[in-house]
Amino acid sequence: MKFSFKFCAFTFLLFLFIFAGVAFHWKLFQKEINGDIRHHFRDETAYQNYLLNDVNFAGVAFRVVNVKKGDNFWKIAKRNHVRIDSLIGVNPYWKDLLARVGQRVLVPSENGVLEFVRDYNELNEIADIYGVETSSMIVEKKPPLYSWYHKYDGERKPIAVFIPKVKPRVAMMTETLASRFEERELFRSPLGGRLTSFFGSRRHPIFHRKKFHNGLDIAARRGTYIGAARGGRVVFAGWRGGYGRAVIIEHDMGYKTLYGHMSSILVKPGQRVQVGRIIGRVGSTGLSTGPHLHFTVWKRGKLINPLNILW
Repeated sequence: MKFSFKFCAFTFLLFLFIFAGVAFHWKLFQKEINGDIRHHFRDETAYQNYLLNDVNFAGVAFRVVNVKKGDNFWKIAKRNHVRIDSLIGVNPYWKDLLARVGQRVLVPSENGVLEFVRDYNELNEIADIYGVETSSMIVEKKPPLYSWYHKYDGERKPIAVFIPKVKPRVAMMTETLASRFEERELFRSPLGGRLTSFFGSRRHPIFHRKKFHNGLDIAARRGTYIGAARGGRVVFAGWRGGYGRAVIIEHDMGYKTLYGHMSSILVKPGQRVQVGRIIGRVGSTGLSTGPHLHFTVWKRGKLINPLNILW
């Protein structure tokens, strides 16, 4: 009887010890999974390698593209038939949108964003966040019975989920990039076209010397409609020196935009316009070598790079 009591007591204590250990380990693991996805990987390279080598999706693939001289993220997105939003949605380590030669960029085979969950029962929450059906999300393939034993696997990584056709949320971005993304949501591109000259120092195509370029040039066919990048009030519409026929719109929050080299202007000073409202057509008036839109942005009187708001 004495032996039986000691044996039972020992068995009970051993059970408590094992249970407490598992519970403690699982509590720590939950804390880890609940954090920023970047906390689960040593660095960006480890994250990319894990996604490329250890995650298996049905219907979507990922590959790495190395940035070459003259590249930018917009060019890479266009070459791979995805939006810049989608590159942001699968590259959570980005702190800015400056592509650096040799940088490895993760590229998805279709538009969408990548999320990670700690448990399958969180899929409904992710679906609600993006306003989609759970059936439209692509969950990484896992071994049979994984949904049963994964809670006790301390070495596991979070479960990858790809949500097609949506834009990334700021909660998954670095703090610096999130602020840029929120600003971008205030605007839309004035037209679709090819980016031919960027903000900053450049060799002037007419004067053939280095000059500061205060905007972004978007090439398009002559006569292509140009829309207001944000709602506001037209404060100038007419001829403006080297910009040729141009329109300037004042917006709220201290923003102002200029649209230059138009072939025709379709608004008047003092007129209020909504975002996307047609304000003119692409041309080559003023100092220009071909049909394109020159687009300049100010914020509280200071020039800003249009690519900060046009992704």
